[in-house]
Amino acid sequence: MIVFGQRGGMTAAASSSSAAADLPHPQMLPSSHERYKTGTRVWMVTANREKGKQVYVKADVYRTEETGLATRVSMREVEGTEVFAVVVPHQAKALPHGQQTHEGFTLVERAPRDQSNGNTAGQHVGLFDLLPDVERDVFFALLGPGGLARLRRTSTLGSQRVSEAYVKMEIDAQLVDKSIQDIISSNLASVGHSLRFLHIVQQSGDWAATEVYDGRCEALRQLSLIGRHLGVTLQRVNGEERLGGSRLTVRPLQTLPADHPFRDGYDEASPVCEIDAYAFASVRDAVLYQMRSGGSRVAGQYVNRLVDAPRYDRLHSLATQPPPIWGCHTISTSHWAGEAVFRRMMVLQGDQPSHTFEAHLYIYSTPGFADAYLWTTERRVAGKEGAARFPQTVKVVREVMGAAEQALFGNQLAVELD
Repeated sequence: MIVFGQRGGMTAAASSSSAAADLPHPQMLPSSHERYKTGTRVWMVTANREKGKQVYVKADVYRTEETGLATRVSMREVEGTEVFAVVVPHQAKALPHGQQTHEGFTLVERAPRDQSNGNTAGQHVGLFDLLPDVERDVFFALLGPGGLARLRRTSTLGSQRVSEAYVKMEIDAQLVDKSIQDIISSNLASVGHSLRFLHIVQQSGDWAATEVYDGRCEALRQLSLIGRHLGVTLQRVNGEERLGGSRLTVRPLQTLPADHPFRDGYDEASPVCEIDAYAFASVRDAVLYQMRSGGSRVAGQYVNRLVDAPRYDRLHSLATQPPPIWGCHTISTSHWAGEAVFRRMMVLQGDQPSHTFEAHLYIYSTPGFADAYLWTTERRVAGKEGAARFPQTVKVVREVMGAAEQALFGNQLAVELD
């Protein structure tokens, strides 16, 4: 496709409508040797590229040769090496709005529109009287997302032509072109946000090196992007996933035995996985367990099943029952089948943006005994002893756990709060 204009004052497809009004309405286009002169600048589609990867480039006419009833036009790419040659008939009937199509290119000439029938039903009303494909593939491509955003603000027609559907189509095309359509998806609240996202994708470079992400589940793909902010490392070494330096193995649903404790509620996006001897209810559970370290121990309880069966049963139940527990959803659960061991971490405070510290309960349950520990990152209060050093944590525990506080820790949290 070619859009012709004069160098230094390109009368490209976007010529002003006022200039167009000054041109006579032609029945026949001028002879080709009158239109194509040495020095004329044109748009050409590159020929020396794979199908589907052609782009528009600027080219200058450097020679014209008469060949009977046609003109052979030779052009050279501006700031490039490609050379083009097109044979154009001297005369051709004008198409609607003065557009002539000939052997794979389109010449866009400006001509006044008959205002009496210029907006008939079903007619494409484009910006600057452009053909739909010229408007979409040439003009919009030149503007880029920033220019399209400004164009939307110029007029009602601008906002209609640069529509949500058009921007979504461009985003999808970019994602497919970069082979990341299965990694990134967009569902943004406004066309403005979509145009910003389109700009980011266009400027994101080559994604070929990211093929490793395609084989990962959704949870691991997300972790690969945000893990450094969580202090958790995810690597693929010799084809194996490693979380925090330990080998992580994802377990497909069909490989889990019928009595597996995590078979019910299996999630393909965050599947059951194994690290060392432990199976985790999900990849998310494994990541949360990796983040548990740090802080101060507020209280701890060891229970022997033979000595205090009721308290043991309570702890074992808390370690194995399905979430949520006490309204808490940020929970990590793991199981060692060989020793019938369950581990559970429940975040009581710290999983919301407004929280200023983190507090979690850790339970370790075996067939013979169970442990429970309360940890917090709250800053210690000077001059206090025991749980009184962490008044905000004690307050949270009482609000979240209620009567279970006494059942788990006895009188360890029975302190006066200011």
